[in-house]
Amino acid sequence: MVKAREPSSSIQGVPAVIRSVDFILDRGALLRARVGNDTDLIGVVPRAVGSTSPPITCDVTDSAATRRFDEFEGSQPGYSNKSLVETYAVGKALRLDCGLVTPDLIPYVGTVHVARDMDFVLQALGQDKLSYLGVSYGSVLGATYAALFPDKIDRMVLDGIVDFDDWYKIEKRPKLDIGDADLALGNFFQFCYDAGPDKCNFWYRSPEMIRDRFFEADRRLSEKPLPIPGYGLLKTPLWRTGVYSSLYRPQTFPLLANVTAEIYNGTAGPAIASYLELTNNLTTPAEPLLVDPKTGLKNSPNAYLTIACSDSGARVEELELSDLEAVFNNCLGASQYFAGISSQLEIVCSGAGLSAKERYTSWSSLRLCTPILFIGNTADPTTPLQNALSMSEAFPGSGLLTINGTGHISYSATRDQECATRWIAPYFRDGTLPPRGTVCEGKQTPFELP
Repeated sequence: MVKAREPSSSIQGVPAVIRSVDFILDRGALLRARVGNDTDLIGVVPRAVGSTSPPITCDVTDSAATRRFDEFEGSQPGYSNKSLVETYAVGKALRLDCGLVTPDLIPYVGTVHVARDMDFVLQALGQDKLSYLGVSYGSVLGATYAALFPDKIDRMVLDGIVDFDDWYKIEKRPKLDIGDADLALGNFFQFCYDAGPDKCNFWYRSPEMIRDRFFEADRRLSEKPLPIPGYGLLKTPLWRTGVYSSLYRPQTFPLLANVTAEIYNGTAGPAIASYLELTNNLTTPAEPLLVDPKTGLKNSPNAYLTIACSDSGARVEELELSDLEAVFNNCLGASQYFAGISSQLEIVCSGAGLSAKERYTSWSSLRLCTPILFIGNTADPTTPLQNALSMSEAFPGSGLLTINGTGHISYSATRDQECATRWIAPYFRDGTLPPRGTVCEGKQTPFELP
């Protein structure tokens, strides 16, 4: 870690998915264009993730970690008549296992504790104020830091906004999670149609007909899982999770079209093999999992569950099947297709009963010495634009930049980064915010990419 010449910039993402250091290395030139050349870029890895020490985990062994992930993936609500109770049982198993390995440390994995860690890093660097660029989960971390230390913010850009209030509650509002997921999926159908049959292998005579064939492929898979050489059976839960993941990054739409065609035709070809490899990469631990030489323990690749559930807080009451059905039906109101994915975390966390020692739950009228710049996409499958609108209102005086595009966070929603950089760079330089109503048009042609 190098001492910053100006207030340090911390880059954050979803704890179990984004590699914070790789994020900086992969997008170094773009980040430099946005934050300037006189600031060192520092990635902060949250507690219980990757190579952080001491290890904090609920998984006794590597096989236990793999089994938990498989159980979480396979119990997706809506897949079978037992999936709701199985998902709830995954949460109960998490609670039991969290008491076996590092029970005294589990209550300290929450985001408030990580925000305090960031402040410790800031002090260690000899800096008085923080400049911060946070994406996805990093928006919660940044906002939590700002709420705890409102006088220590120099600049803060939050991109792909999680609803902060919703994050810290056990009862979720699905429209703040998958509210724009159906819109993003509809854009996939439109992109495929616009590309034509030579570039989209699932092309048909209209976007509506592509949509109908897509859902027919989904129905066929649910009735008859596909055997995949070297893998086993491709079933609906993994397939839908893959579809959802693809909407994060439209550059994967050609692969999604190829996989859908193979499922529709009932054949296991090279596209599904590539899809499974991509899915495996997405679930690989974010940072190297270093083994503690004294205890033999290491952090879990499932850390996201522990962190999210700890921040959500514990339910006092036991949930019955009717309660679980109510959670799922609430999510159906936001998306018929992605309700299982949206309801899964709430149900697991309800069973887990974890609660961080500190949680931040008051997001009304927070006043900072420096306004925050919020960024949201018009068709983000997991952090809808509404979140950026409402959260910018929670921090009076903040700015909002809208990206008219599909995907999760601004990097995915447009091939043209110049517009976003045109507004982010002056904000980091002198605090200038975009005028009210500023929109960057996302230039997206996912089927045209090399």
